Amino acid sequence: MTDEKTAPAAPVANAPVGKSGPFPAELNGWNWGAFFMSWIWALGMSNVIGFLLCFFLGGIGNIIVGIKGNEWAWKSRQFASVEEFRAVQHSWAVWGVVLFIASILITFVIILFTVILAGTAAVNSTSY
Repeated sequence: MTDEKTAPAAPVANAPVGKSGPFPAELNGWNWGAFFMSWIWALGMSNVIGFLLCFFLGGIGNIIVGIKGNEWAWKSRQFASVEEFRAVQHSWAVWGVVLFIASILITFVIILFTVILAGTAAVNSTSY
């Protein structure tokens, strides 16, 4: 028996990364999917802290989740590669923007109909 030290195993090229691997510095940055989808994104990433931040702090929580989103998402599950991670987060971002724009349009339509109905009611009312 010898006292030879064995070299640490080299990472396998196609091994899953993420949950059990270190967070790559290249992924530092803003996460638009986490910002726009906030608590839904946090639930999807199994991130209780992100969910609670969004729930209790509202917009401030969204900003914090947007800042920390990539790191939390990386730690939440295993990804086959950095490219897969980026593709998944890009999908969250696209859906977040779509839902944000849809909510603005729906709000505008509701306000518009409210103003129209209020104007119609004022014209049709009789004053004594």
